Amino acid sequence: MTNRLLIDDANELSGLRHIFEFLPKAINPSRHIEKIVLTVRDYARKQVMREVLDFCRPEIIKLDFFTDENICELIKTCYGITNRVFKDRIVNLANGNARLAMLAGKLATQTQDISSIMNASDLYDAYYDKQIRKLISSETGLISGGIIAFVQAIHLDFTDAIEPVFNNTGITKAQFESDLHFFHEAELVDLCNDKAARISDQSFRNFLIKYVFVDKKLISLSLMIETCFTINQASTISACNILMNVFLDSAVQSYVISQIELVWDKLEGNESSFAPFFKAFHMVRPTQTLILLKSQIEEMPAEPFDVQSLQMERKEPSANIADYIIEMLCDFQNHTDLPTAIDLLLLYYAKRPSKFESFYAALASNLGINTESIQYNYYTQVTVVNHLCEALNTFPNDINLIILFVHTAGYYLKFDFSSIKAGRGNAISFYHLTLRADDAVLAYRKELWKKLYEIYARGYARTEIENILFTYPQTYAKEADANIIKCDLKLILQFFSLLDRENLYHCIIAQNIKKTINLVNCDDVGVLASFLENDKFQIYWALQQNDEEMFASGHEKGIQLHKARVKQLVQHYNGRDVDFMWGICQECSELFGTQDHSIYNGIGYAFDIFRENKILYMHAVESYIKHNTPFNWSPYAIIGRLFDFASPVSIKCIIEKYTFLQQNTWLWCFYSQMPEHLLSSRWATELLDYLEHPDNTLAFSPFRKIEELEKYNVVDPLFIFNAICTVLNHFDEAPFVSKLYFGSLLNPTSRASSDLLIERFGANLVILEELYLKVTITSSHEDYDGMLLFSITNADPSFLVTYLNEASKYSTMQWRSIDVFGDRLSYLWRTDDYAIYANTVFEFLCSASNDKVACWECRVAFTESFKSEQMQSELLEKQNGWIAYSIDRYHTDKVRISILFSLIRELPVKRRKWAIEYFLSLNDDPEIFEVLSLEPSSFGGTGSLIPAIQQRIDFLSSLLPSVSGLKYLRQKNYIEKKIEEIRRELYEQEIRELLEAWNN
Repeated sequence: MTNRLLIDDANELSGLRHIFEFLPKAINPSRHIEKIVLTVRDYARKQVMREVLDFCRPEIIKLDFFTDENICELIKTCYGITNRVFKDRIVNLANGNARLAMLAGKLATQTQDISSIMNASDLYDAYYDKQIRKLISSETGLISGGIIAFVQAIHLDFTDAIEPVFNNTGITKAQFESDLHFFHEAELVDLCNDKAARISDQSFRNFLIKYVFVDKKLISLSLMIETCFTINQASTISACNILMNVFLDSAVQSYVISQIELVWDKLEGNESSFAPFFKAFHMVRPTQTLILLKSQIEEMPAEPFDVQSLQMERKEPSANIADYIIEMLCDFQNHTDLPTAIDLLLLYYAKRPSKFESFYAALASNLGINTESIQYNYYTQVTVVNHLCEALNTFPNDINLIILFVHTAGYYLKFDFSSIKAGRGNAISFYHLTLRADDAVLAYRKELWKKLYEIYARGYARTEIENILFTYPQTYAKEADANIIKCDLKLILQFFSLLDRENLYHCIIAQNIKKTINLVNCDDVGVLASFLENDKFQIYWALQQNDEEMFASGHEKGIQLHKARVKQLVQHYNGRDVDFMWGICQECSELFGTQDHSIYNGIGYAFDIFRENKILYMHAVESYIKHNTPFNWSPYAIIGRLFDFASPVSIKCIIEKYTFLQQNTWLWCFYSQMPEHLLSSRWATELLDYLEHPDNTLAFSPFRKIEELEKYNVVDPLFIFNAICTVLNHFDEAPFVSKLYFGSLLNPTSRASSDLLIERFGANLVILEELYLKVTITSSHEDYDGMLLFSITNADPSFLVTYLNEASKYSTMQWRSIDVFGDRLSYLWRTDDYAIYANTVFEFLCSASNDKVACWECRVAFTESFKSEQMQSELLEKQNGWIAYSIDRYHTDKVRISILFSLIRELPVKRRKWAIEYFLSLNDDPEIFEVLSLEPSSFGGTGSLIPAIQQRIDFLSSLLPSVSGLKYLRQKNYIEKKIEEIRRELYEQEIRELLEAWNN
């Protein structure tokens, strides 16, 4: 029979130790307890842990409050509540308290009325009656409870800051602290080390603030706001927001506003005190706020700025506004004074157009579509659009205003929006919103399209407006409301009366709109036909990869269909037709950039067809170069075929006839792809001259395999080495181009291929060594695992020190590069001579210890080599063997043993402890022991730091048995002092984390 025991609130059980006596197997198995589960609140955790650790090391499971997602899942499972409005309200009421969520969920289900849970007073009154009675049992309990609820957390050494509240209520500091201890025992407040107190139940905090400051009015709310705002603005604002938003009681809200206004009136004459208060509570007096902001804006001198000078692409607005005036005006969303706020916002923009990004973010993000838009019938968005249109009617030629309108319109005309809402603590919730065809939505979209058409017709912002048309939903339109699209299309089609059917981009816009029309079965009344029948567009359409066709028919079938379209297009082409087609491709490349590969494959299919006709193929290649090789189709494939049709001289003439961006790459392909039977001393000489003059302006190119030039050794046996040296000579002036040649050479695929490379260089190994140092020191992509490094070192043992010297010179190495440095060194553990190599690295560190920068980087890299592998037993055995050998060798050498332990300090606890204990078995000199690095150089984790600090204490405590006895007294004292230092650190950290919401 299995015996298990659950003890709730274990700290309340006085005889807890007696229970543990049953953990070891007893003579009578029926009295044996296999498992005990204890629950304990965080404030009593250490007390219970001390008792438990006398018997065993427990498994600790930390339980947090329910997350907002947990609460939503709970009420969905228990009550079937899925409506977002109900869910948000219950989550707001519960604040992670599952019982309150259940009560609110039950009430909402019974009434089916959101108003039943809008005011939380009745729920809280019933739920927290017991806690209130506990507070009342102390004469000053309610006042002390109100104070700690308002500030949420407080350090008891800093209570002098709230002395005015103590004086006003007749409570002393001693009474307040006594009450906190009483609350702690009653599990109403968490008290840490008698120094920090925090009310952890957010819902109880909500209730207590209302009960003390509003219902009973035991403490002046205005005094509390004034006193605490100067100490902790966040907690003061939080407390006021609780009263305004959690209870949603008009009487409560009116009282809170009146109290804030009292403080407002008192501080208004003191600019330094009033400014932060005004920013925090400006919505209490919206009219006065607007007056003050209007005055500030009007007093600003205008700063002329051309918004068109900004490098702007259509993108999501920034979330960071960083301008308090704009932020305050945005707080008027869904407010009756929003129209005035929008007018002020536009007035401010006229004065400060250089802040375009912030104004765009305000209109698009802060005042754009969010979770409240439907609830308010899109009042904010309609107001923004109307006032922007009115401003444009007043200032029709204001280009800065036009640009702001167009960007905002582009954002408002989307169909899908993402919204982020802050949750409890650091939690945030992401919402995805899809528009519906509500009357308000259709109305503001209609106004936007009409104004965009008017702006476009007058010749303004044409590029930006065309971009809006180009990106109008095609693929994703199925997810949008078809009625919205149909209404939009009536207005969009009007633009084609202004667009040019001879303009390829306009034709592509027409194609995109046609896709949307087909999705919603709308009639385009033929206005798009002339655009889609244009010769330029027909070429583009044939060359373009049709993703929808590929998806519908499958990848292979889609490729076949694409090839068939291209063949039908070009099979009867002559030279003039080819020139026209490349002109279209060049136009597309300039429109969409070389990274858009929609017609990339089509170009390749066209070349495949042209190659059947020698004369046409030669012309097609020359014309392609003349048009700047749009989309950069592979020159390897093109030039490889050219050698079947023309002499090397003719081919080189074609490549050099015109200047184009990829000319350097094409010349490389020419030399590297030249068939062996055509090689000669002439081409070898010209190739070296080509390598002697790298293109420093080259920003894009495929990798180039320098080893492809080995075939030139038939002309000159040392050619490949001369080529490598030539590239290396220009490495510093053209590093990008130089590195292109060596990627595959410096990344051998196996140890055998690495050794073969060493063999190929033979007497010219010094060239490979120089190449390796030049490239790998500043790059993490070559020889990332260190295989080649140790192949070279095997052939030239001195090279490892040379590499360490060069690598350590780069004091600006990025962390990623240091990681690769370590990964390369880690390969030494896979070699047969690992001990020799490890000793070499170690001696280098010892000799370089005076150069702190060089030593640090190499030390970090070598340390990484111990832990970069997911250790196989063989490698682990090698490392442990070398560590033991080094401890044996250097246990009396204070400098070297210190460096050794600085390397292995990052090892896992078990290995680190073994190394320390092994040293102690060889050396009992306390002075040398005290220079050893016993702990890792850093520690941390996610969330609380307390577990990480406790692990440090646990590790050092585990060393104490190894320093027992007379000869280790000083070592024991040294460890105990370190433990005591860390315990003090833990003490402070516990207080700090409890007071994380408190700003001293």
